Amino acid sequence: GKEALSNVKILSYQHKPVRQDPHLSELKVLYSSNREGKAAARPCRHLPQSATKVLDAPGILDDFYSHPEIGHRKMSRDAASQRQLRNLRGHSGRIGALAWHKHILSSGCADAEVHQHDVRVREHLVGRMTAHSDLVCGLDYNSEGMLASGGNDNMVCIWETPTAESPVHTFTEHQAAVKALKWCPWQRHVLATGGGSADRQICLWNVSSGRLLMSTNAESQVTGILWGEQERELLTAHGYSRNQLSLWKYPSLVKVGDLEGHEGRLLGLAQSPDGALVCSPSADETLRFWRVFTPTSPDKALAPSNKANTNTILKTIR
Repeated sequence: GKEALSNVKILSYQHKPVRQDPHLSELKVLYSSNREGKAAARPCRHLPQSATKVLDAPGILDDFYSHPEIGHRKMSRDAASQRQLRNLRGHSGRIGALAWHKHILSSGCADAEVHQHDVRVREHLVGRMTAHSDLVCGLDYNSEGMLASGGNDNMVCIWETPTAESPVHTFTEHQAAVKALKWCPWQRHVLATGGGSADRQICLWNVSSGRLLMSTNAESQVTGILWGEQERELLTAHGYSRNQLSLWKYPSLVKVGDLEGHEGRLLGLAQSPDGALVCSPSADETLRFWRVFTPTSPDKALAPSNKANTNTILKTIR
């Protein structure tokens, strides 16, 4: 009867399941695809307090548009012997950026053009891209051969293939030159870009839809961007006034922390093949090496030879 029912305890869920919103943002979809169930509590992120190694690099030019490894001419060299193989001519100004895709070397220049060079053939110039109106200072390919180019005209152009005649997307949200850009290694259609001193923004783009996913104010010019695949993070290089490296969570762009030590503007970033070691060239005429990320391959992280190989890389740099 009623008295018996009154003594029965009713169980209910404290956290009721939530119906999925059909209007989820693209960023939330990207974020959710990288999670498996409820995220476990993560230990506090350890950041290196100083560089692993510091090398002198006299003569590095304090120029936002310069890359330490390139100049006015494109020269193909044999990696083992350091012997010059050939010159690739065609531009009418200083070279601002280089990027490889298979046998194609792409070069951006002060003449506002991107040239495509097939290094296998004598007549190497096989394509010209002319969407920019000023110096092209940033280039990067994703795994599918899609090219992103950034320029002193504050534009980012997305080219579907190395032979494309016009960009599929043109992003104009930045308010300064875009030298720093890098494709996400695990989300092949996500691109990260950073603007110069009049902009100071870090942006994430979905190039499939042509939409801006997220942006944040870095508070200083952005001169380089790299990804940490294991940690799902971005590392950015900066200029005035702190000349630091900054680490950001993906996709929220919440800052994790800063790596400091340089006394001059950072001119870019380079990353070891396993992704763990990062090199930052600076106008203070030093190269600093930082152990920031976990190697991309778990086998490499566990292998005793991995540390030895990394040390060999550091010892052989002159």
